[in-house]
Amino acid sequence: MKLVTAFLRLVRWPNLVFIAVTQSLFYYCIIRPFNAAVGGNGCSIPGIYWYS
Repeated sequence: MKLVTAFLRLVRWPNLVFIAVTQSLFYYCIIRPFNAAVGGNGCSIPGIYWYS
C-alpha cells in the first residue's frame, strides 16, 4: 500500500488536468468541426479514423 501512495504523491495532478482540458478543447474545437465539415461520418484524410 505504501507503494501506491508513493506513486500517487509522485503524479502531478495539475498537469493531468491541464492535459485533459487540452485534449477536450482539441476534440471540440478542431476534430468535431472538421468531422462535421467532411460529412459527419468520416474523414477525407487517409489513415485517420474518428471514433465519435
